[in-house]
Amino acid sequence: MFLVQDKLCHKSPQRLFFEHWLNDILIPTQNIKFPELPVKKSDLIEALETSHEAFLTLLEGVPEEELTRPGVTGDWSAKDLMSHLLIWEAETIKLLYFVKMHRKPDTAHFKTISDDEQNKIWYEQFKDRPYERVWNDYATIRDQTIERISEISDTDLNNTSLFPWLKGQSLAQLIVSFILEHEAEHTETLKAWRTRVS
Repeated sequence: MFLVQDKLCHKSPQRLFFEHWLNDILIPTQNIKFPELPVKKSDLIEALETSHEAFLTLLEGVPEEELTRPGVTGDWSAKDLMSHLLIWEAETIKLLYFVKMHRKPDTAHFKTISDDEQNKIWYEQFKDRPYERVWNDYATIRDQTIERISEISDTDLNNTSLFPWLKGQSLAQLIVSFILEHEAEHTETLKAWRTRVS
């Protein structure tokens, strides 16, 4: 997970994986493409909806005891991984709220500690959260993300100079990196885990 430093003129490895995963593996009957930048808001929302649905579908039918068992990635369970994605998306929603209020965000995207350190802190805070709560929160959080994005114009989503604290990047780039590419990365982790346990 990272903030891309250029203008995303070339497809990142994460994006190439996402396109293959989205179009050929999980949803072969649909022709939905990963949004190119600059992005149309409608395309971004469609990709967010499809990615989220595909992630949740991957976990459907898996017994709760399997989803809460450590070992999906290191000591983390599938529930922990879902909680990890949930927290980062919640931070991004908070960032988009700051944008609406014309304030500089103080979210984890701009932390001084490393991603690994932040993730360890959150893991300790949320590892005992009940599975049902994590699932329900993750199942509904994308609606909040889309609601926030819907309030932003296509122009503002793609403007690389509007928000100085993004250091030359656009909101669309941040959303793609911290939600879509992040979800795609950990979907691959879950797919590998499901292959191992099946």
